[in-house]
Amino acid sequence: MLSNVETVVAELNELKAYRQQKFHALTYVVKIEAGKQQKEESKINKEHCNFLRWLDKENRRDELVAIVGQKHVDDLCKLHELWFDDYKKVYGYYYKDGFISSFFSSGPKNGPEKDKVASYFNDLKMTNTACDRQIDKMAIQLKVAGHS
Repeated sequence: MLSNVETVVAELNELKAYRQQKFHALTYVVKIEAGKQQKEESKINKEHCNFLRWLDKENRRDELVAIVGQKHVDDLCKLHELWFDDYKKVYGYYYKDGFISSFFSSGPKNGPEKDKVASYFNDLKMTNTACDRQIDKMAIQLKVAGHS
């Protein structure tokens, strides 16, 4: 079993805070159509995904499954993947990787493209809230298991 439940809960909350930081940075980009600095602050890379790296560290996935159940871990993983996909859909409208494309990407114009981005952003907000709820549930289950 997990040797230090408080540490795992704290790490889960750090991952939640990191995701929230990126979400808020992207919110700023969407609402203000911010400059290059804000776009860089909102950039994420799946290859460097802190959540997946954390989950696979030190047999943590198996330990979490033993405490909170396979369904809760799978649900959080699916939500995380969905969050990442939703995030990239919105982010892609405001910033393209590469030197030249960053000069020409100023976000969606009016009309259908702007409506599509608004829809993607709404999906992202809902997924973000669902991720928070799942992490909070998992943290509560871990705390209860730690006191048993």
